[in-house]
Amino acid sequence: MTQHRLISDAELTAYLDGEAEPELLREIETQLATDSEMQTRLSALEIPMEALRVGFDRQVQTAPAMPPLPTADRRRFGVVPFASGLAAGLAIAMIAGWFLRPAPWEGWARFAAAYQTLYVTETLASVEASPDDIAKQLSELGQSFGLDLTPVTAVDGMEFKRGQTLGFNGKPLAQLAFLTPDGVPVAFCIIRSNGAETTAMRSGAIQGLAAAQWSRDGYGFLLVGGQDQALIDRAAQDLSQQI
Repeated sequence: MTQHRLISDAELTAYLDGEAEPELLREIETQLATDSEMQTRLSALEIPMEALRVGFDRQVQTAPAMPPLPTADRRRFGVVPFASGLAAGLAIAMIAGWFLRPAPWEGWARFAAAYQTLYVTETLASVEASPDDIAKQLSELGQSFGLDLTPVTAVDGMEFKRGQTLGFNGKPLAQLAFLTPDGVPVAFCIIRSNGAETTAMRSGAIQGLAAAQWSRDGYGFLLVGGQDQALIDRAAQDLSQQI
C-alpha cells in the first residue's frame, strides 16, 4: 500500500479556499480519490455557511436595542472614538469576510473537474461518431439517468463528441464531452443527488477551469472546461433550461 504524507488541516483549508499551490492541489486530489479518512476530514472542515447565516440573522433580530452612549469629553479622550471605530470596522470586515466566503464546490464536482484537467484537444479531436451512433449513446445514457439528453447535440459554441458513464462513490456519473471551435475540451456531467432540492447556478473556477454548477429534481449538473467563463455560463444556462 502506498504511504501518503499526512496533510495538515491548514493545507486542507487552503484547498477548500482555492488557495492551494498546484503541487499541494495534486497531492490532496490524489489522496482524496482513495482515502475515505481524508474525505471525512475535508467534510468536517467545510463551513456550513447557510446555517451560520441563519444563526447570525436570528441573533440580529433578537438582539436588545443599544443603550445610549455616554457623552465623552473629546478633548481628553479624542483617541478613544477613533480606536473604537477602528475596532468596530475591523470586526465588521472580519464578519463580512467570513460570511462572503464562497461555499466549497461539492466533492463530486471537484473530482469531475480534476478528471477534466487531463483532457486535451487530441483526446476528443479524433472521436468521430455518426448521427445514429450519437443518438444511440444519448438514448442509452438518457434511459440510465431518466433524462432526455438529446438537447446536448445543439449547444451553441460547442460540438458534441461522445457520452460515457463514469462513477463517483458508487454512483453513476454521466460525462458528455464537447470540443469548442478552438479545440477546448468541455464536459457536461450529471449525477443523482441525495435530495430533490433546487440550487441556483453558481459559476467560477474549479481546478483552474471555468465551471457552472446547479441542481434540480434530484440531479446535480456541472459544465466545466477551458478558461472562457462567459461561454460556460451561456452554455450552462441553455442546458439548464432544456434538461
